[in-house]
Amino acid sequence: MYTWPMQYERDEADRQANLKKHGIDFAQVEAFDWSTARIVGPTPEEAVAIDAAIADDPDTWLAAGPMRPAIVVVPHIVKAYREGRLTIAPHLRKEPPKTRVTIRLDADIVARLRADGPGWQTRANAALREAVLGKERDIRSERVLGGNTHTSE
Repeated sequence: MYTWPMQYERDEADRQANLKKHGIDFAQVEAFDWSTARIVGPTPEEAVAIDAAIADDPDTWLAAGPMRPAIVVVPHIVKAYREGRLTIAPHLRKEPPKTRVTIRLDADIVARLRADGPGWQTRANAALREAVLGKERDIRSERVLGGNTHTSE
């Protein structure tokens, strides 16, 4: 028989509350045979109550059910992927990283670049590249597949 290794004290109110809630008196713990103890799961009714509490918890994401298709969850990302508008994250690029600079440009030039929406700085870089180096690079044709950079020809 296992001997309970620690001494503890409980007041009468705790003892009565435990007896009412669990049906066990603290005095019974001292005589409990831990070598034959087993864990008993919740009753079917308790399991239903637990599941309902999980479903009602707004922080529980696992109770949301089966996974939904990406087109439903993040349609804008799937659309960008299908249209070839995804860019490669800087840390995945094989080319040297870009250098941050401060440059003063005419307001009408910046307004025109920004008018086309997000990605205006990338387009400005491409325009400068073409003007300075005479090389055109199609940003829209780049994809990341399995961690490698592929360019359409």
